[in-house]
Amino acid sequence: MSTLAITVNAPGVQVMPGQATSFTVEVRNLGSVVDRYRCEIVGMDQGWVTVSPASLELFPARELDERSGGRGSDAPPTVGRF
Repeated sequence: MSTLAITVNAPGVQVMPGQATSFTVEVRNLGSVVDRYRCEIVGMDQGWVTVSPASLELFPARELDERSGGRGSDAPPTVGRF
């Protein structure tokens, strides 16, 4: 069973039509074995968001920052929770 800690550093992130934004998601492997994780933003149009890298492999007691972001569009405003 994997044990991990996730920290989303995105206080009050907002993006307006035509603009872009980004934030960091910190993933830390708290387990005792190498584990693979996949990060995705659920509940939003996938054409609006990116996650890089989409999956990662972490050794025990290691952490990695992922960059996530939103791209503006002509779509109506939407609220997403992370």
